Amino acid sequence: MKQQVDPAGAGDADGPFPVNLRNDPGVNQHSSVRDLVQFRHGLGLLGCQSMPIVGTQRNPLMLDPVPDLEFHEGLHRYRWRGEWLAHNVSDVLNVDMTPFKRAMIDKYKDGPDGWAARGTAIHKALELHLLDEPQIVDDKWSPWLDPLLDDSFFRGVETLATEYRVMDRYKSLGGSFDFLIRLKEEGLEPSKQLVILGDLKTVSSKKAIAARKPATAQLGAYCSLLSLCQPTITVGMCVTVVSGPEKCKVIKQDPEECLKAFQQSWERFSAEQPDF
Repeated sequence: MKQQVDPAGAGDADGPFPVNLRNDPGVNQHSSVRDLVQFRHGLGLLGCQSMPIVGTQRNPLMLDPVPDLEFHEGLHRYRWRGEWLAHNVSDVLNVDMTPFKRAMIDKYKDGPDGWAARGTAIHKALELHLLDEPQIVDDKWSPWLDPLLDDSFFRGVETLATEYRVMDRYKSLGGSFDFLIRLKEEGLEPSKQLVILGDLKTVSSKKAIAARKPATAQLGAYCSLLSLCQPTITVGMCVTVVSGPEKCKVIKQDPEECLKAFQQSWERFSAEQPDF
């Protein structure tokens, strides 16, 4: 991938109205200009949400993090430029979840063999695998990891991002996707090679592998947010990777299908929000 930098975002992601203008004496002596700058910054809705793709000190294949975007794991909330984002992707997708389903999910979450520990271990192992870094994993997860890491889907790819944080300032929405990879195709220039956005799901049994549905709306959310944070990246395929004991399943989808599903989820979620 060639190094690409959005000229409007080279100094600040807000292009012609950078945040530091709020404290500029030349701006503050003109009240109309000052008020406009503060209004735009306060809403966080106007201007182009664009970020540079790579920095000078990083592997040119890897995306730079979105500037000033933080994830607070304990709260499972995102903060951008010191301001909390109102929502995360899980909030949006879980709006229709019944109390019974939530209780069943929570029932099997905790403990050394719960889905939280399993998911954390296997997600981390896949991340390190994609980054070509050494890893040490508990042997009890080998039935999941062996077929996952050996799957042909991950051969011949270049890693662009793992555990990548993205946001939509318009929706005050944040999220993190598991991986972004590019399929290396002989004789095809990098800009035309297939870019794949993926999410990993772990399940407890072979039966659950077959029953696991694709994360369609979730992938659509990540595609939408990524397009705002990295507008020069075009996702050509979305995948849900299902990891279970002794088997791995890869479900491929068109990004447009995923985007439509996310838009429907967002509309349902928005309808449930109070009016202010």
